Amino acid sequence: MKILIVEDDESNRLLTYLELREETNWNIITASDGQEAMTLFVKEHPDIVTLDIELPDISGSQLIREMKKNRPEMPIIMLTGYDNHPDVSEADAYIVKTLSCGEELKKSIKDLLLARSHPSLYMGQVVQDENSGQFSGKRKS
Repeated sequence: MKILIVEDDESNRLLTYLELREETNWNIITASDGQEAMTLFVKEHPDIVTLDIELPDISGSQLIREMKKNRPEMPIIMLTGYDNHPDVSEADAYIVKTLSCGEELKKSIKDLLLARSHPSLYMGQVVQDENSGQFSGKRKS
């Protein structure tokens, strides 16, 4: 499985890379801005994308729209430093960046890929219950 990490902050990009590379069957590629991300997205055909919400050359939500034009089934996880940001609604999931969010990110990746491989489980958008931390499908309106 191939994962594209899009993060402009070098230390956050490295931290995310190190967290995800622990999974032996995951091939991790990284981009530092939107242009590099789209180039790798087209060339490498990742299975899932983790995306910073604020990039130097394009907003995360704009980049999601561009990626979804090409591959609407592509699961995209938005990573943000904000608890509640309006631009996360187009992502399939979002995670607030913390030093300890690696396990949550790995679980989100596995859940989204499972839902994608079993379309009857995927209802349009995966949402996480704030209390239980469990994910569920939600139909997009």
